[in-house]
Amino acid sequence: MAPYVQEYDIKASPTTIWQRCFHDMTWERWDPDIIHLQFDDDDGLRNNNNSNDRSSLLTKGTSFQFVMKDNPSVPFIPVILTEVEENRLIEYEGKVLYGMMKFKARIEIQPITTVSNTDDSHNKNNNNDDRNEISRLKYSFNMFGILGSIINFLKPEPVINGVEEGLAKMKRLSEE
Repeated sequence: MAPYVQEYDIKASPTTIWQRCFHDMTWERWDPDIIHLQFDDDDGLRNNNNSNDRSSLLTKGTSFQFVMKDNPSVPFIPVILTEVEENRLIEYEGKVLYGMMKFKARIEIQPITTVSNTDDSHNKNNNNDDRNEISRLKYSFNMFGILGSIINFLKPEPVINGVEEGLAKMKRLSEE
């Protein structure tokens, strides 16, 4: 199976999407398959009561683990950020089972348009509201390797559902 790709148009600016979905590295808010992201220095962050420091981890080369929901055979998946461009792009990859199952994900944010609003009373009440902006959020996910290819062929539904549910949650978070 080629990468599964889905995209949504979202009534929010790229900056808003980035801030609400990616900036603080709490991806469990939108990813239906993970409990949280585990970083090597999570204990230090918790002990300092400064969980906001996670935003500094959103850089190319950062590694962490997905702590998975409902997957006792693979409870942790090591992941590395391979590309990060603020307000525009995140790419990450990982592998499990000695590399027999690999994956690569890419999330792109593109500004589409700004819709002018002629209702002055609306603009006065919502000066910081960027709902007049529309951005396209594109999410692609691909599994490969010996087991990844088999899973893609025999049972692609979890990948498809994960991408679609994740995008729907990103949309909802961004448009709130």
